[in-house]
Amino acid sequence: MNVLMQYRRAAVLLIVLLFLPAVAAAGSQWETKEIPSENESVLGGAISGEYVIFLTSGGMNQSDNRIKLYDISSGDSNIIGAPSEGMMVTGEDLSGDYAVWFETESMDNYEENDTDTKPNSIYLMNIAEDNTSVLNLSGDAEWPKIEGNKIFWSNSSEESLETNFCIYDISTGESEYVLAADYADSADIVFDNGNVAYENMTSLNLFNIESGEETVIYAFESDNNSGTNIDSFDMSGDYIIYITHSVVLDGDDKGVYYEPFIYTISANKTESLNPKTGEVSKSVALTDQKTQLFSPFTDGSRAGWSYQDTDSESKIILFDPATGNASTITTAGTVGEISLDDDRMIWTKSVFPSFRSSLVYAWENVTKEESHSTSTPGFSFIACFSGILAAVLIYTGLSGKRKF
Repeated sequence: MNVLMQYRRAAVLLIVLLFLPAVAAAGSQWETKEIPSENESVLGGAISGEYVIFLTSGGMNQSDNRIKLYDISSGDSNIIGAPSEGMMVTGEDLSGDYAVWFETESMDNYEENDTDTKPNSIYLMNIAEDNTSVLNLSGDAEWPKIEGNKIFWSNSSEESLETNFCIYDISTGESEYVLAADYADSADIVFDNGNVAYENMTSLNLFNIESGEETVIYAFESDNNSGTNIDSFDMSGDYIIYITHSVVLDGDDKGVYYEPFIYTISANKTESLNPKTGEVSKSVALTDQKTQLFSPFTDGSRAGWSYQDTDSESKIILFDPATGNASTITTAGTVGEISLDDDRMIWTKSVFPSFRSSLVYAWENVTKEESHSTSTPGFSFIACFSGILAAVLIYTGLSGKRKF
């Protein structure tokens, strides 16, 4: 009798489950649109809050480059930076209501023996006030990076291999020296949260401005048959995302390889990531490392990169270091120069055989959990099974009344 009761209870429970509301899992999808660029090629850009800053090229001459600002809310795009005669503009960056870039001598008019060169100039735009000014900085200032009201800038000299780095305070109008580095690549330096990430000839390094402590994140490796260095990197918040580039000249493993890593600053911990999925992986198969990876990015919450999946499509990997969750965005064309700010993102897109790159703006739509009364997947099978079970129970119930 106890067995019969257990079967009856199981049947009741199963029938109840069939008619419970199904809960849809939370997910997200990215919607996209192209930012108008008037048939110019977009070389790169950055997104912050309600604005996108980007650099366009109008042709073969560098003097045709323009800095443009796109207002996400209004959809308006305007030129905010144009070079003076014999100069070019580049090095655009954005933080909140401030935009920066710099002007330097164009290679179009470069002459090897010309000593009458014009100095660089760094521009600061207050977007809210629609006001642009030239910063009064010493030396040959270049490659500004902005966070809040602080501008990190470089000062290099052709007479020295050393580059000096300084911080300009917008509120006070004063600059202070931060550090000097040999063979540092000023264009790729990242300034964020009081930290400076930079690459020189031997390693990828992290410098903390307050403590003055310097950490080698990745030391380049080389021998007679192979070599590994940094392809590209980005930093924000507590994370540095970087991609290594390895070349093996001979042997069974001959080839070129790419591998992504995430470094957590507070924990001084480096983790290897799967190039195709973004998942943390202790070892990555060499076949997966043969895919070329592009444009590592992070906004301090999520990180990622892109790769060419087919001739016509690319994949953008999004990875959450805190949870380990990873997702993939599939998009048309070849993707590069990715910039992420929370639920908004931009990237450049080119479609073969064109050499022109357009700028894509994407925003994330999160699907919230919701209840509904439709049947769950596999309803037909479960209903059929329930019918059979019910018939068996009825028969068993009738049989249970018999005396043996």
